[in-house]
Amino acid sequence: MDTGIRCKMCGAALGADPGSGYAVCEGCGSLITLPVLTDGRAERFREAYARLKEEDWLEAEEQFAALVSENERDPEGYWGMALCRYRIGYRWDGEKKEYDPVCLGGHQDAPFLSDPSCRSAIELSEGVPRRIYEKEAQKIQALLQPPAPSGSPRRAPQLWMDSEQRKRYPSLWRRLYRTMRAVLPLILGCVILLLLLFRVAMPAVKYRRANEAREAGDYALALSYYADLGEYKDAPALAAEAASALEETGTGSVPEGSGDS
Repeated sequence: MDTGIRCKMCGAALGADPGSGYAVCEGCGSLITLPVLTDGRAERFREAYARLKEEDWLEAEEQFAALVSENERDPEGYWGMALCRYRIGYRWDGEKKEYDPVCLGGHQDAPFLSDPSCRSAIELSEGVPRRIYEKEAQKIQALLQPPAPSGSPRRAPQLWMDSEQRKRYPSLWRRLYRTMRAVLPLILGCVILLLLLFRVAMPAVKYRRANEAREAGDYALALSYYADLGEYKDAPALAAEAASALEETGTGSVPEGSGDS
């Protein structure tokens, strides 16, 4: 019998008992789960899956969500929402003669089997439909998170991700963003400390050494320090005094015999 709904894989008409919850497509041989077929829902599910095939994920998810809001016990609506959220489509495998799930770019913050919509689809179904959902969910889970080869750790995604990779690895991108937010203040703090060192601490040290050299009579050394200090404090006036003293003595230090008479 014609249930009024088409195969979500190939689009062929499905003939089965609507109450069974599943059907075998005579067009492609796929085992298809069926929604609760009441009040024109077959046409609306057909439209939602058409949007999903066109990769119009947001529109498709909104349509599945609307169907779920009307019947919260219909597992097919939840399943459609999970496929949209993880950007899962199906492609024909000519060698295996069946449709296989493919990831077309979606969020992977949590494993597919842990997604609330996926869990709802499995928990609300029973018998054959439940086994179909569980099998497909496991295939999608393996597709999204392939196991690492034995004896070797999984390689982390490269940090220079393009936009598609950022969509597939948003958790890593957020961790990188949080790390940069924590590190940048430290870098700015180091820059400020260096500026204080060169603009405040170093001139103060040179000023002290210049005064010590002037008091010790080493006017040439004092003048070299005062020249580096520029307009720092009273460095120009002290430099003039040191220059006068240097001209009077004619040497860079106090001449022999000078001192207290």
